Formats: sequence, C-alpha cells, structure tokens
Amino acid sequence: MVSEQNVFAEMMTEPQMDLFEEFGMKYLTGCMSAWFYEVWLGDSTVPLFKNEQIEAVRLIGIRNPLVREFHKAVVTQNKAVFVEHLEPEQLAMSVAGGGKLVFSIRMLAEERKDFIVIKIDMKNAPNEVSRASVIQDLEEEPSLSNLAWYAASVLAPSCGLEAAGVR
Repeated sequence: MVSEQNVFAEMMTEPQMDLFEEFGMKYLTGCMSAWFYEVWLGDSTVPLFKNEQIEAVRLIGIRNPLVREFHKAVVTQNKAVFVEHLEPEQLAMSVAGGGKLVFSIRMLAEERKDFIVIKIDMKNAPNEVSRASVIQDLEEEPSLSNLAWYAASVLAPSCGLEAAGVR
C-alpha cells in the first residue's frame, strides 16, 4: 500500500506561502520578539519506551520540526564556508569527517612514536559551548559574520522543557 505524502508548500496558497516565507525570514534574521524565541525554541517532552519488558518510561525533549528545517536550511546554504573555516581542527561538517579524524590521528601516532593518544569522553557539546563565544567567533570571521545575528537570536534564550503545557 502506497501512502500519499503532501509537501507542506503544496498545501498552501500563494498568499499563504508568501506569509510563510516572510515568517521564516523574520525568524532567521532575529526580527521576532525575544519571548517568541524562548517559547518556540523550547522542547516538548515525549515518552520513550526503551523496550516492552521495562515498564519505566524515559522522557525525551523534541523540538518543533519546522525549527529544525529552518536551521538546516541556514547550515546547508553556508556549509562550504563553515567547512573552509573549521577544517582541519573541526571535522563534524566535513564529508567523512569521522574517517578523516581517525586516520589522521592514526597516521600521526605511527609517525610520531613519542606521542600519546588519549580519548576523552565528551559531554553533549551543544550544551557545553559558550553561546557568547560562538557569536563572537562568527562576528570576527568575515566569511561567517552574516550569521552572527542569526546565532545571537537562536542561541540567546534559555529554552525550557515543556510537559503538559508547563515549563
């Protein structure tokens, strides 16, 4: 059985699509009220059943999928600039970044027998990063300075976790 899927834009009229695009641009350029970012960037709790034998439920936070799509569009359009600026220190946005990291460390360790390789178990990086330093780095890099205001808007609020309409 084949299910028919509708594309969001195909369900809208031309004026509705214009309003949606205007909304997206206002959101991405930081033109919305500060309270909007705090509310819209919050996560909703959803129960996750790990398996049928364990009766405990684990709550996870899920962000509005439209937010993810907007942010994905920004990253996609600026990916080449990010990669150029971040490599070789940061390989997360690179094609086969994990492989590059593993093989470059392995080759370095083979070449330099006096080096010691240590693996550090990192915490969830987005929660450990200084928001202000991200914005400052974007402002200081000419190729990324156009994203500083966007980053300031979406990183500024301390977003809450919503459950049953309560923060």
